[in-house]
Amino acid sequence: MCWKLTQPLALGSSETPREAPLHKAFNFDFYFEFFQPKHIKTKNSSFLEWFVGFSERDGSFIVFKKKCFFMINQKNIQLLYKIKKYLGFSQVICYTQNSQK
Repeated sequence: MCWKLTQPLALGSSETPREAPLHKAFNFDFYFEFFQPKHIKTKNSSFLEWFVGFSERDGSFIVFKKKCFFMINQKNIQLLYKIKKYLGFSQVICYTQNSQK
């Protein structure tokens, strides 16, 4: 394929200026209706937005013996218990470098 230039190339910065995208809030209605445990009465979208970003950094999915696990590696145990409280489920297990505590 051949292109004919009709205007001179603009030489300069290689950076393309872009506008920041509009911040769109997540919609957690599906989660609240079908997945949030019934004993959790509050709908905390702010926490879930924070948790999405947090888990992208410190979380991982593990498949082991035909089971899928979601694990968060975090030294702050108090934070892990707060996450457990807000989600209404999970298990906090502490590990040392060599073995499980």
